[in-house]
Amino acid sequence: MPGYIVSFSLYFGHQLLIICSILTKLANPCGHSFCEPCGVMWFKKKSRCAICRTQLWWTCPMLPNVAMDNTVEKYIKMLASSGQDEWKDNGEKYKEWVDRKE
Repeated sequence: MPGYIVSFSLYFGHQLLIICSILTKLANPCGHSFCEPCGVMWFKKKSRCAICRTQLWWTCPMLPNVAMDNTVEKYIKMLASSGQDEWKDNGEKYKEWVDRKE
């Protein structure tokens, strides 16, 4: 698990993985992942995937990326159990994450 997260950290930055991966969606048909608000905002401006430029259609909605959402949740639990108080149940970053999920 930690090695898997490090690979995301190299591309997205430690905090962006946690804050921006809330309610991750897969672009359809190419399969690239975006956080839902960012993906919808991009799609309203462009009709192509932000990563590979595949044509996207409103008739093919973005799909939930359950695997990424579960990975983020496990990573947050790992941060909390490693002693980072801001990610514990009453911590500031944890509360922000929960608020954005709802």
